[in-house]
Amino acid sequence: MKNISILHLSDTHICSGNSAIISERIKEVCACADERKLIPELIVFSGDAADRGNPDEYSLFREKVILPLLDHYSLDSHRFVIVPGNHDVDRSKVDSLQQAGVTQLIPKPEEMDSLWRNVEQRSMLLSRQQAFIRFANSSQIQHNSAIIEISGISVGVACLNSAWLSASDKDRNQLAVTRAQLNESSESISHADLKLGIMHHPLSWLHDSDAVRVRTQIFQRFELLLHGHLHEDDGATILSPAGELQQFSCNALYAKGEQCGFMFYDICIQTRSIAAYCFRWSEKNAKFVPNTEFSADGLWNANLPGREAVSNRALTVQRKTSLSGQTKFQAKLSRQLPSIVIGKRELSVEERFLEPYIVSSNLQKERKFRLQEVIQSNNNYIIEALPQT
Repeated sequence: MKNISILHLSDTHICSGNSAIISERIKEVCACADERKLIPELIVFSGDAADRGNPDEYSLFREKVILPLLDHYSLDSHRFVIVPGNHDVDRSKVDSLQQAGVTQLIPKPEEMDSLWRNVEQRSMLLSRQQAFIRFANSSQIQHNSAIIEISGISVGVACLNSAWLSASDKDRNQLAVTRAQLNESSESISHADLKLGIMHHPLSWLHDSDAVRVRTQIFQRFELLLHGHLHEDDGATILSPAGELQQFSCNALYAKGEQCGFMFYDICIQTRSIAAYCFRWSEKNAKFVPNTEFSADGLWNANLPGREAVSNRALTVQRKTSLSGQTKFQAKLSRQLPSIVIGKRELSVEERFLEPYIVSSNLQKERKFRLQEVIQSNNNYIIEALPQT
């Protein structure tokens, strides 16, 4: 059986005042995993490595977190995967006028897609994460989407930057991943045996217009979605018409006065199964112990979705309906459709419908079709024409 083992950490908020504590926590993470013979082949850190996003904090993070873990498990630097969080933003570099302009664009998803694709404008916004980007590049750790080969298994990691528009701690509903970023990240790993989506914020923190657009694709393109930010641990199997997804939230490794912890995943590719271990910090025992609030014994066994990978040439149909019109239409549907309840949760309208995909044609050259041939055929056709026709 081919297994992949992943250590998931998040939210250290490292600074000079807590670096000694975090160093000890890393030693205890290793001791906890070693005791249970849990040996990671990949380490995922889902954001907020630093507290204020400055270079000195990243030097501490490299010294106290990255190097000890890579050395203990004899891993290469590219086996350490990281995404930025809102505390990896140097807020002194946020231009208030620029931020005000971007905030006006966030409810307009197609304009946000254009903003992400515009390299010059995107670079200006990413200057707030400059220290993080330089640190990740110099440390040669994985912070861009890539396929990592582990024991003959190709593991695709889609590193999604949910904090590129972040400017404060009150960013909820003011963030966007964008479909453009998601397409770039997911297409680069579409042929991997296992596909992971990694971001700092949960989907619930994105602006509604962006969350609706990216959620369906996340369900269709990834088996696992890992995030942090909430300083709590949780796991869920999410079922929707768009697909199935295992989603895990990792607790903060250290947060003063809060419960802290980490996650560990043992994934079997052949059986499409995952064992998720959840650990919390015990002040009484001064070590990490199984989190029995997560599950009875701190271990949750689940299945990965068994679906075929989406073609990397597939393009999502763009919805031209305005957000206001779409909302009214969804409200009308919601009133007329019978309710569907899974567990104790009623599915929303957008969760009931599968967004279609257009897949590239296999035709080698164009040929003409007679209308009668199209009508009588059992094949599907896409008819493209200018608006005035």
